[in-house]
Amino acid sequence: MRIVIPVMGLDFGGGERVLAEVANGLATRGHDVVIVIPYGGRIAWPLKVAVHWVPVLTEADIPPGDIIMPNFYPTVLPAYNSGRGKCVRLALAYEPLWLGNQEALASYDLPMPIIVISEWQRALVAARTASPTFLLHPGVDTTVFHPYPKPNDGLKRVLFLMRTHGYHWKGQRDFAAAHSILLADFPELQVIIVPAGAGQNNPDYPLACVWKYALGDTDMGRIYAEADIFVYPSRFESFGLPPLEAMACGTATVVGDCGGVREYARHLENCLVVEPGNPPALASTIAALLNDPITRQKIAGNGIRTAQAWSWQRTYQEIEAILQGILYS
Repeated sequence: MRIVIPVMGLDFGGGERVLAEVANGLATRGHDVVIVIPYGGRIAWPLKVAVHWVPVLTEADIPPGDIIMPNFYPTVLPAYNSGRGKCVRLALAYEPLWLGNQEALASYDLPMPIIVISEWQRALVAARTASPTFLLHPGVDTTVFHPYPKPNDGLKRVLFLMRTHGYHWKGQRDFAAAHSILLADFPELQVIIVPAGAGQNNPDYPLACVWKYALGDTDMGRIYAEADIFVYPSRFESFGLPPLEAMACGTATVVGDCGGVREYARHLENCLVVEPGNPPALASTIAALLNDPITRQKIAGNGIRTAQAWSWQRTYQEIEAILQGILYS
């Protein structure tokens, strides 16, 4: 198949990561994949496919293909109007959740198959459109996300990823409030924060913390692995890849019940699940794990086994089967 993927950019973000992996995986399985991107769009992830740069992403800039696979809403209308191939949307997020934008909502009215990444997201999409939906499972590269020895210095470490822009739904204020509560019982707690997203600049954070930076997956794997607990207090996510990566690294994980994580998160089995937007509950859950090394180790061990079932190879096979089924149906 020739698969054309129009993008606005492939920056440091979970959706962009999945998109880059899908493009590379389809190429390794013998398909002709082309990324179409406007000048000024950033490519942060390594690509093994052709890249076609254009001044502005319009329908005239979409080259012909068997499948035209837009994703984020500004790419959908140009792809659909191009008529250059069968249009299949890879929806890596449900944009109306955070964009008060009629264009984002209306993009789901266009008649085309939609690939989603969780059953929770599928329900949101199905409430808007009658288009057929297909489920794709993202994955984890366990050759880089795997356990490393944890520091043996007696410190307790909690890890948080902080976006550098106004991603309020990531729970950044909730985490800071929980951190403040925890200091009463854990004054020596070391909170590690990794800035995530474009620029890698330190966002505002009101409390003392340790800033660390990941220049790639290997760095991020080591940072995940050295923490005792990884905290992911998002209020909504179509999937939520970081908790699965942290699990692969042998780190106990606390996640907000943000929708997409239900694909793999099992409370008291491979993580602890908390109510989003509730800092006291978040703080008490983190405190319980800090005080209970046996439960922490059990959850971490089960997390490793969970992550091993979520491979990118499965993702590549699934996306190939979905697109072939749509193309030849």
